Amino acid sequence: MLKALAMNDDFLTRLSDNPLATVAAFYAGCLASSDKALSFALDEFKLTADEVAEQQVGFSDRTLGTLIPSKSVRTGRAIRDTLTTLGVYKGNGRETLRGYVTVPIRDYDEVVIGIRGYKVDRNSQGTNTVVVGVE
Repeated sequence: MLKALAMNDDFLTRLSDNPLATVAAFYAGCLASSDKALSFALDEFKLTADEVAEQQVGFSDRTLGTLIPSKSVRTGRAIRDTLTTLGVYKGNGRETLRGYVTVPIRDYDEVVIGIRGYKVDRNSQGTNTVVVGVE
């Protein structure tokens, strides 16, 4: 559902205005696309499906970049640079949290200030937990 919403200009506006909250919501919409990630979220966090949805637990399935214009377009360059500064993207243009189950980090006002990622496949390379944004 969120992927369909992301296809319009409103998604790019939200991504520019509030990047971490928009990315967290996008990842939440991707969780159902991976049975392994969904099972991980339910089992590891001991949450119900409703709690997973309520807390916007998500999954970075590498599709975020397909919805952002390329760096050769001014809007795409600005958004990608912002996401790189926040740590959502690496310097090489890849998503930092790809393959990770994601959980938004919120401040006292419920504003998303970061995203924590948990590696689904413990045998793959990389650290078990990654944080982007400000913790």
